[in-house]
Amino acid sequence: MTPAPGQGCLALEARVEDERAAAIGTALTHRPSLECLTAERALVAELDASCRTPVAAHAVHADGRLVLSAFVGLPDGGHWIRDALDGNAADPAELGRALAARLVSAGAVEVLQAAETA
Repeated sequence: MTPAPGQGCLALEARVEDERAAAIGTALTHRPSLECLTAERALVAELDASCRTPVAAHAVHADGRLVLSAFVGLPDGGHWIRDALDGNAADPAELGRALAARLVSAGAVEVLQAAETA
């Protein structure tokens, strides 16, 4: 089962002008996890999804590449679309946008519109 985008990620919030907090945040940031989260969030943004939209996404590092899997479906499971794509970890947002485009071409917009009215 593909989880909701961003599951398991922790976020820190601090004041913009707090340089000490920014330095601590930078030191604590796990770059591979941030790359995964960035790909997942780019997919969600491209699909114009929200926390209530039936969209799932999960990115992992494998063999030097970033692999993003995604799912869009109706709440009753009557129709769904699943796809995966691998790409360069140096541009995780592009990977998310590219997979979203593939989902859209497979009918994701129509599935999400139907889910909104369900």
